[in-house]
Amino acid sequence: MNSAVYLRPPVPRKTRFPVVFAVCVAVLLAASCSGTVTGVLKQDGSAEIELEIALGKNMAERLRLINRLMQAQDTRKEEPPLLDGPAIALSMQAAPGISAAVLRNRGPSAVAGTVAVSHAGDFLALPVKAAGTPFIRYDPAGRLVISLDRETGPQILSLLSEDVHDYLSTLAAPVATGIPLTKAAYREIAASLHGPQLAEEIAAARIPITIEFPRPVREVRGGTARDRRARFDLPLIDLLVLEEPLVYEVTW
Repeated sequence: MNSAVYLRPPVPRKTRFPVVFAVCVAVLLAASCSGTVTGVLKQDGSAEIELEIALGKNMAERLRLINRLMQAQDTRKEEPPLLDGPAIALSMQAAPGISAAVLRNRGPSAVAGTVAVSHAGDFLALPVKAAGTPFIRYDPAGRLVISLDRETGPQILSLLSEDVHDYLSTLAAPVATGIPLTKAAYREIAASLHGPQLAEEIAAARIPITIEFPRPVREVRGGTARDRRARFDLPLIDLLVLEEPLVYEVTW
């Protein structure tokens, strides 16, 4: 396989890095990020999400290098943070179903804060005519289904920013390139482009998500449950590759 198709450099834009990591919060598609996400889903369908997100060491170093090359940065000036909490929040507020977002920096490559979802059924909703399974299906009687596959993944990505697509393409992530790969093939390509350490960091990264529901959870698919809380442990590589459709379902 000729991996040169993955080497298209992104076009420089002013707010590139901050926008990229809106995806990590919104659809958990990100460039080797780690963190935790906790949420409370209310009976009326609204939700409050608390999150902490940080870049892995190797990803931070790689993005810092790309940033310097693409921005022709003056080395005499202090480098801007790789993650800009306020800029990420501003970008997220333009996405469907998000009514408010407040994020702050905990360092140059880490952010934390809260996101308010107006209604679960509207969260990153695709157009009515869009093909594929809806990203979120919400039934106020007590059912929530989250689905992501190779058809809907790129469509959801397009709701946020072209910047997101550009940088995930730089990482050779199939969700952005549209080229179907197995996880093993993706790891091989990521290692050849960015080094084995970064490839291993991506393969090992997992994102724990805990959601509290209005009533005790009766059944969960793709995770575990205790009382009113369901917990999911999402491997990052599964999200980037989407070799198999990802489906998470909770009834309460």
